Amino acid sequence: MNWPGVLSLLLLGFAVVGVFIDIPYVSQYAIWVAIAAYIILDWGTIWPGMLSLVLVVLAVVGVYNDIPFVSRYAFWVAIAGYIIRAWMKTKPPAK
Repeated sequence: MNWPGVLSLLLLGFAVVGVFIDIPYVSQYAIWVAIAAYIILDWGTIWPGMLSLVLVVLAVVGVYNDIPFVSRYAFWVAIAGYIIRAWMKTKPPAK
């Protein structure tokens, strides 16, 4: 069984639910829970992996600095980076 993948998916699920329902600590720090889930899911050096890393870094910077659109939706930008990375993990390797 892929334990890092399961843990990553579980953390991301808590983060998304924590945005809509009050879960102690998770709701207050949903962006950081989503980023922890992303980091657990190992990213690579291929372009979608780098794109997902750039999205997550933008989301983190957007929490502290005002970046148009990114700062307002930092949580969802981080989720988009996670989804891109998860999609790359499930895609069969190119030959």
